[in-house]
Amino acid sequence: MAGAEHRSGPPGRRRRIALTGGIGAGKSLLASWLRQAGCLVLDADELGRRAVEEEPALREGLAAAFGRDLIDQAGRLDRRELGRRAFATPDALERLNALVFPYLERRLREGLQHAADLVFVDAALIYEWGIDPLFDEIWVVRASDEARLARAAARLGEGAAALRRRLERQLPQEEKVRRADRVLDNDTAPEDLWVRADRLLEQLGLPRLPPASRPGGNKDQGKGPACPTSHAS
Repeated sequence: MAGAEHRSGPPGRRRRIALTGGIGAGKSLLASWLRQAGCLVLDADELGRRAVEEEPALREGLAAAFGRDLIDQAGRLDRRELGRRAFATPDALERLNALVFPYLERRLREGLQHAADLVFVDAALIYEWGIDPLFDEIWVVRASDEARLARAAARLGEGAAALRRRLERQLPQEEKVRRADRVLDNDTAPEDLWVRADRLLEQLGLPRLPPASRPGGNKDQGKGPACPTSHAS
């Protein structure tokens, strides 16, 4: 893979790994297993959600750009409806990213700066945001469009046409794969992704996934030390 050629990585013992992939690919499933292993995983969606909740200027900007009816009487933002409107056109999505990303990037950089040793970042738009140089490695979770659409429909409750628009607004999966350092296929059962991820961690000398996180199969397989407890300090 060509992904590491332009990234020198941070000095010292810290290791920063990005997890990315298109909607429905399974990157957040992998992130959840790493959390169960005790690893520090920064979630870009959660950082963005907190930014919206804690930054009045950001909420005001989103309301002005996408409709003041998105804000209820308690000042809460309807994030699902915002997503529908933002993915309706390429221009709308660009407006959303331009508004949210400066707040999210600051929080992400702070989290990376204060993380000890090993840290993973779960983010769909690593390449679109141009933050790939922040990481030592980028792992892409890949799946067929059919599998991704089925998973996203079950999670988001949207129709096929709306979900296909979301897929089309993201960087093509083939381009993410081309630029990745590691690729994990996730077209079959979740257990298969778990096994592939556990083997990759072992190959890289990283702490392996805890057997209890394995979805089905033999829980005694894949035994290995969990990640040492990590915190932001």
